[in-house]
Amino acid sequence: MAVDYAVVTVGGLAVIGVMAWYGILANEPVYYGLLLSLAAYVVVSLATPPTDAAVLAAWRERLAGRGAEPEPDHEPGSDPEPQSKSVPTPG
Repeated sequence: MAVDYAVVTVGGLAVIGVMAWYGILANEPVYYGLLLSLAAYVVVSLATPPTDAAVLAAWRERLAGRGAEPEPDHEPGSDPEPQSKSVPTPG
């Protein structure tokens, strides 16, 4: 989560700062913003502790389709809606 904020902040400030220098219609601010965002991503990723192994295992199970809990058909404590019955048609 800290990586996201750092990347957006650094990239945004770089683009705004370089736009002030080169002009608002220049292409360079985008390039500098992308490069500085990449650098911030790498630095903050290496500076923060790794994700817990249990969290990674649960994430991999969800990605594989085995860890997701089925959603209930109705809210707990409420009566489920009655099942629709087929209505005979005249004829």
